[in-house]
Amino acid sequence: MHSIECNASSTGGPSSNDFESTAAAVSNLPTTDRRGAQDRVRAAIVARGRSLGRCDIAVAHALLNRINWDTGYCWPGVGRLAAETSYSRRHVIRSRQKLSRLGLIETKLLKSSAGDFDELRVTFPALVTPMS
Repeated sequence: MHSIECNASSTGGPSSNDFESTAAAVSNLPTTDRRGAQDRVRAAIVARGRSLGRCDIAVAHALLNRINWDTGYCWPGVGRLAAETSYSRRHVIRSRQKLSRLGLIETKLLKSSAGDFDELRVTFPALVTPMS
């Protein structure tokens, strides 16, 4: 299957290069630094607590728990996140969009050569740099 990147910057999100550099930095974290990196993300989530609802927090934690440390990103489907968080698919989609708008996650949408969307990859900038 051939994939084409769909640049997230067209929707106001980070560019594909930002995603790739963040994912590469995450995958290069030494094993001993991973726990501290996850704690930075959790601190960033807490710091934005007033602007995040319960679903947003649940989705952020579900995504964080699925990070593949070898690639630096995760790619769970909406259905899986909905099942894990006990929220509807629509709520999960809105939460993912909100987390992206707030800069807590970076996303990269891949399109198949047929033009349909295949996969959404997610990474966390706060895994490699503290968020303000």
